[in-house]
Amino acid sequence: MEDELNAYEECRQCGQCCNIRIVAIKLGEVERIRAYIAENGIVARDNGPFTCPLLDEDMRCMVWPVRSQTCRLHSCERTRAAILAEHPEVEREADRHWLDMRGAWLHGDFRDAREIDYFGEGLIDDEMQAYIDSL
Repeated sequence: MEDELNAYEECRQCGQCCNIRIVAIKLGEVERIRAYIAENGIVARDNGPFTCPLLDEDMRCMVWPVRSQTCRLHSCERTRAAILAEHPEVEREADRHWLDMRGAWLHGDFRDAREIDYFGEGLIDDEMQAYIDSL
């Protein structure tokens, strides 16, 4: 049920909700996306420090048919928490791998983001540092 669940089939695919760097994802979903990328010759794009690198130049998802549950449950109209409250059968983030989308799809680093020392490993680029400094 959960892999097919998409509460917002009328999604405009505008990319507005794809401005998140870390996504809770199952490892099986990662493998499904990797296979789809390889089969379709998709090349991740550097869309900035927070925008998903799997969006094309028109900000449309290049892996739409195999996107993760987290992406399937995103909506510009309602919060993820509200959607999850309506669907208790959906697995929660605590049971998932936290994937740094930029690190994974641009640099091949598929470690759980909770295990990455962004500062110590020098993974903070100028744009990310500017954002951190603005907080």
